[in-house]
Amino acid sequence: MSQPNADRYLNLMLEAKHRIFSIDQVLSGKCNLGFLPTNTETVYLQFRKILELVAYASLVANIDIYTAARKDHSTEWHAKRFLKKIDSLNPHFYPDALRHDPVDGNSLNYESVDAPYLSRADFEILYDTCGALMHSENPYGGAHQYSTLLKDAPAWLEKIGNLLDVHHIRLVDGSSWLMHLGGEGHPFYMVLDKV
Repeated sequence: MSQPNADRYLNLMLEAKHRIFSIDQVLSGKCNLGFLPTNTETVYLQFRKILELVAYASLVANIDIYTAARKDHSTEWHAKRFLKKIDSLNPHFYPDALRHDPVDGNSLNYESVDAPYLSRADFEILYDTCGALMHSENPYGGAHQYSTLLKDAPAWLEKIGNLLDVHHIRLVDGSSWLMHLGGEGHPFYMVLDKV
């Protein structure tokens, strides 16, 4: 059964997956823009876009309650700000990272991820880091630490991948979506009724 909001959510996650691939191309050296600051800024711009996609996906998942409470959903652009607004309406909105671990032929076995994944606190740290990097250095301020940021990027990429590969979204009405983005085959989702 297809649901328009779940389809929109999945499309946003597919875009995030493409951006993850682009980051991997730069970090693996398959794509080199020839200048350390440009490589670093490109990676962190993609991180910022992925974070915005996660935030917009949370908005899509909760659009009914959000639009009932606020009329600014079509003009909102600051990810941290509208995550706080969504949180006030649905405190369980942030994706739960899962791993799919079939046991004894049971393909519906899911467990919490034990690897590091992008937590809500990590989201805010990375969002601020990306924001600071999107501006040219002030010659009288602190210099961007491009080498350090690029060295930190693989860990951020791993956390994002661990969050998004398989995750669970809880809607305010008690139903939820189970999203499969990683692995072989085409990404898909399941709509779970409230229990």
